[in-house]
Amino acid sequence: MTLTETGTSIGQRIKHVRKLHKLSQDSVASHTGIGRSSVNSIERGDQRPPVDFLIKFCELTGITSDSILFEDSIAPAQVSNDHLEALINEANPDRRQLLVEAVQKEFQEMKRAIDEVNSENTKLQSELETLRDEMLNIANQLRQVFEPKN
Repeated sequence: MTLTETGTSIGQRIKHVRKLHKLSQDSVASHTGIGRSSVNSIERGDQRPPVDFLIKFCELTGITSDSILFEDSIAPAQVSNDHLEALINEANPDRRQLLVEAVQKEFQEMKRAIDEVNSENTKLQSELETLRDEMLNIANQLRQVFEPKN
């Protein structure tokens, strides 16, 4: 099962994420402030997860609540290499290809943004050099005006 597999319940997705992060129900219970039996009940779908639980669970696992609440959303707050690798490995071939393409697209967008920043930095560096040269010229002119002549 992956986070994006259709037909999974919120409880099943919570259980999947918990196992993906190698967390016990006890550790989730301890971090979220509810009992282990409540975690078990949520995972089985017998109980809806309280909002406070979802917030703390997402903080613990580093994913967004969208990843839990919506079946077609993969939205890790910060994707670790292990988490991404697990998602790709668990996906069926079609999903795997979509994940790879999404990562490649995101990489290209990041590269484009970095290129834009670098270009802007180059322009600013050039402008700073021009301003520095102008300041040096002004300083030389002031020096000529105010330095005593021998």
